[in-house]
Amino acid sequence: MSKHSYTSRLAEVANSAIIDINNYEGKKAVTLPTGEKAIDNDDAWLIIGGAEPILRDKREQRIREAYKNEGKEYPEIESSDYFILDKWEYEEICAFADKLFGLS
Repeated sequence: MSKHSYTSRLAEVANSAIIDINNYEGKKAVTLPTGEKAIDNDDAWLIIGGAEPILRDKREQRIREAYKNEGKEYPEIESSDYFILDKWEYEEICAFADKLFGLS
């Protein structure tokens, strides 16, 4: 009988995928007008290069850009940003990484 946890190993793989996503330098990475590096993910931007990838609704991103254009700071208390690990299942994180790196 095996003495390791499959769940903990899945978490390790997902965390490895998060690190790779966060450090992505490929052609799908863009710099947003707010200066943040991001990957387009349908209705959201995946903000990368920080502590952990963050999903941000594209409508909120446009509002942040308007604030920046006016020389104002966006009130972070109103943010809908979330870390992908807080909302995505491990399998979803791994599948996104596979797709991003052309492995699926």
